[in-house]
Amino acid sequence: MLRGWTRTLTGSLRAGYNTMLTASGPGGFRGASAGMGIELTGFSFDYAIVPFGDLGITHQLSINYSLPTFEED
Repeated sequence: MLRGWTRTLTGSLRAGYNTMLTASGPGGFRGASAGMGIELTGFSFDYAIVPFGDLGITHQLSINYSLPTFEED
């Protein structure tokens, strides 16, 4: 029997700052990063904007799925 399978929606916002990136370049927001995540019924979607040295700003996206748990009666 499948138990505990309900539709839920949760979200989160994230921010960070990497001080190692500011040492080799101009100050300001060079080391700042930001992201957000949404989780809906086993699926999670995460997105982030992250500075990556000489490549400039990178966009990172991940999609994950958690299998439901089954309990025996």
